Amino acid sequence: MDAGIEIHSKNNKIIGNILANNDEGIGIAYSSDNTITRNIISNNDYGIRFFINSNNNIILENNIKSNKFRGIRLETSYSNIISHNNISDNGNGLYLENSNNNIISDNIISNNGNGIDLISSTSTTILNNSFFNDGLQIQDSYKNTVSNNMVNGKPLIYLEEESNQKIDEAGQIILVNCNNITIQNQNLYNITYGILLWQSNNCLIAGNILYSNDYDGIFLHSSSNNTIRGNTISNNNNGIALDYYGSNNKIIDNVISNNSYGVHLYYSSSNINISRNNFSNNIYGVQLFDSHDITITSNNFTNNYFGASLWQFSSNNSIFSNNFLNCVDGIWLNNVNDNFIFRNTIIGSEFNGIWLLESIHNTIRENNIINCRCSIELTDSLINILLENTFVGGGILVYNSFHNTISNNIVNSKPLVYLEDRSDIIVEEAGQVILINCENITVQNKELFNLIIGIELWATDYCHIINNKLFDNYHGSWLVYSNNNTFSGNVISNYGEWGIYLFSSNDNSISENNIFIEGNDGKGTFVLNKNATLMRTYFFKDIFQIPKLYYNLKNSIDYINLLKNIDSYPVLWNDILNNRQGITLVDCSRNKISGNNISNNKDGIIFVISCRNTIVGNNIISNKRYGILIIESSKNNDISRNTIARNSEYGIYLDDSFFNKIKNNNFMENNQSAFFEASLFNRWVRNYWSKFRILPKPIFGKIKIDSIFIPWINIDWRPAKKPFSI
Repeated sequence: MDAGIEIHSKNNKIIGNILANNDEGIGIAYSSDNTITRNIISNNDYGIRFFINSNNNIILENNIKSNKFRGIRLETSYSNIISHNNISDNGNGLYLENSNNNIISDNIISNNGNGIDLISSTSTTILNNSFFNDGLQIQDSYKNTVSNNMVNGKPLIYLEEESNQKIDEAGQIILVNCNNITIQNQNLYNITYGILLWQSNNCLIAGNILYSNDYDGIFLHSSSNNTIRGNTISNNNNGIALDYYGSNNKIIDNVISNNSYGVHLYYSSSNINISRNNFSNNIYGVQLFDSHDITITSNNFTNNYFGASLWQFSSNNSIFSNNFLNCVDGIWLNNVNDNFIFRNTIIGSEFNGIWLLESIHNTIRENNIINCRCSIELTDSLINILLENTFVGGGILVYNSFHNTISNNIVNSKPLVYLEDRSDIIVEEAGQVILINCENITVQNKELFNLIIGIELWATDYCHIINNKLFDNYHGSWLVYSNNNTFSGNVISNYGEWGIYLFSSNDNSISENNIFIEGNDGKGTFVLNKNATLMRTYFFKDIFQIPKLYYNLKNSIDYINLLKNIDSYPVLWNDILNNRQGITLVDCSRNKISGNNISNNKDGIIFVISCRNTIVGNNIISNKRYGILIIESSKNNDISRNTIARNSEYGIYLDDSFFNKIKNNNFMENNQSAFFEASLFNRWVRNYWSKFRILPKPIFGKIKIDSIFIPWINIDWRPAKKPFSI
């Protein structure tokens, strides 16, 4: 480390220097009996740093300001005197670690992250200091003398091994190994920790106002049987923080708002009660980290990002009879187990009412979840119980989650139909349909609306989804790892994200559906197989929105004539209009896309690493970039008898794709009908190229030889003389 002045000897005097922009202004190692006085020490990483066994030094009358990490840091250094210094605007003011018998007196300590950090240090004297907008932190430090200090013009109250006292006016309050202390009606603000209890029990913290503190309004470490009641706590990092195995604490009747964490428990356990509090506008209303046997009940959570969240091995906790209003996620369970979520009311969550992520064996029962985008989402979660919940809108979304028990739930006044490992069933009345590992299920003539997803198939085969109306849902339908299903005659409208979404699903028949969106930002049909990275790379980072055109080919004479001449194909008669992408296949094979009207999308049809598919008999018209885009080693596809017209950039574009056949298509009025790049052995056969032609049609492109691109042409040797009838 570079230092302005580095000391490895004794009895030096460092006087009247300016030390700036160093790693350390002054670095002292194994050195004693030095005097550092009347220096200006600023804008270093560390102002003054004492390394191991730097003892009996004097730091006097220095101006130590705006250093990045610490103004003064002592590491395993003893019996030093730090007095009459101005220590301001540093990352932290003074930081003592494993350093004993030091004296800190008569300093002005202001606007630091922490004024003084006392870490594993004993027998320190902190006397006659004035703190402004920071304060004192104690961690694992005992037998210290802290007296006659002021914080923001009021006394810093430090009690150690005291009991049965009531605290008068204070600027900051720290209790170490205390019992039965009452802290009431204090106004604590603009400091590091408002109230800090270290191994202190049976205390009452009531009726205080704590706001704008850098770290915690109230912090309890290894402290039990305390009551925090009726406080107003706002604009802190943690409103209330409890850590390390305190038990039987009560947090009741507080107003907790605009903090990063309203109540934050980590490594806490045993009968902690959080009840009748009002949490509003926090990022996390309540968060538990590796905490157990906590009761969260009868609270109001309003406009928090996360209402209540349980993280990392938190178990055997109960969240019941709370109200959650307009949180982004009401309750979030992340890698937790054996928790009980019961009789809560959750209204208006932007994303999830309840979200389970990598969580096992939790019970969610008798909750009312109203007007959330998704009532309950299960992601990578197993063996959970969802029982007797009532959903108005939303419903459930299941992602890679199995062996859950989901029964007797109601969505939009109808049964939520969740089937797992079932076969040969005709679904009767339903408000939502979720099929997991099923076979030969029929879902027919249902109206499913205002849901996160209307119909979901996961690892489900040979099912029949016929003549349903899916409207005002976020997703119309998902098919994930699901094969040989029939999806026919459905109306999907006014969805937020996907009309039909297929992931690693092959040999499905998708026919005669009407897929239409009223908004500007949805997608029509998306097919993805195996490689989600490609999906993100090619389609999600490049967002493109198209104004609504109120355009529907079904009302046109051309569409009526088209229907007279068309055959039945697995993907048939869809209107796919005004989306980001019309139909997209990634790493998919043996699919047939036929008879669709694909218009006014960003791109009409996209193939990525997709082989042996057929595009036949479609109208691919007026898309904003590509009519058809074939990329990333997409091979042996058959593209025939399509009308590819008026696309803004290219009718068809091939990149790094081989052995595709482009035959009997109508290319008309595209900006450029066809182009290829690094693509060989593609065949162009009897296509119509906007006008009567006698001579062969050259298709211009370029190929790659040893990383160098050179111009190249393909040829359609016998172009059609007139348009084909599709």
